[in-house]
Amino acid sequence: CQPRLLTLMTLVVGCAFMSQFSAVKVDRYGTFSDRARQLNSFVRDWHPPPTIFGHVHIAKTAGTSINGNLSTLYERVCGHKGYSYDAHSAQKAKVSKNKWGPRRVDPLEMDRIGYEDCDFVSHEVKAAWWYEKFEKWPIPVELHVPCRDPMQHLMSQCNFSGLKFNCSATDLQQQVMKCLPLLTGEMSRFTYRLEDQFSHNTGRHAIRCFNPIPVEKYYIYMGRLLQPRRIPAKYNQWKTNRKRNPVSECVWKNTAIQHKILQIMKRNVDYYGFCDRCMGSNNELDLDIQRA
Repeated sequence: CQPRLLTLMTLVVGCAFMSQFSAVKVDRYGTFSDRARQLNSFVRDWHPPPTIFGHVHIAKTAGTSINGNLSTLYERVCGHKGYSYDAHSAQKAKVSKNKWGPRRVDPLEMDRIGYEDCDFVSHEVKAAWWYEKFEKWPIPVELHVPCRDPMQHLMSQCNFSGLKFNCSATDLQQQVMKCLPLLTGEMSRFTYRLEDQFSHNTGRHAIRCFNPIPVEKYYIYMGRLLQPRRIPAKYNQWKTNRKRNPVSECVWKNTAIQHKILQIMKRNVDYYGFCDRCMGSNNELDLDIQRA
């Protein structure tokens, strides 16, 4: 276990906490056993890393689960889908569909609260927001961009929008782009401009990528960096997608079509071009919990 940017004491605590993650039993809080909570006695020795972390919430990359779960497990998590400070009450509350509620925080309310006391910020917002908000932040910011398998990601977004992909269409690009409204245009959640402005121009900030599936590896990775809650809350899964039927998806029956689709995605959508370059590079987060 070699987490970055941590003191030796934090390293010892992080490794101890991580080693218990997969072995503990579910208790009445729905998260960790008594043994795991005993590890929280180390909280008083925890030291914040010299950076804060930003999670770029890309639709259909387990972003709601990432934000919600981390808010129930760790302190100072601030996000559109959950905050640490009210995680217990928020998880118990029922949220009406298509209305703001305690598990979907109004972006204006997030700005009113501020981000000065956040160690982890998760937001589903246009790309420019990150640079505008954190360009002159007094603490370095490391953005984490989830890069799911691109074909699976495309099909998940088509399914979410209730669209059926037509592999026989004469305009294949149109079929691709109609499923990606949140990754194109003015409201795109990731752009090359964000990568350039946030990483290259500031010099202090960084953009990293990671595979969000399986999502548990990312929880463990962040567990090395964030402060555990004294009493974890129970996370209630909030499903936002209808069940997929991969058998009915034509793309899996033709590898040539898959290749064409991937080329269209990388050529026309900044997010997929970035992920193609980042995954497998030194900028990909190492989520391998077995490393020495």
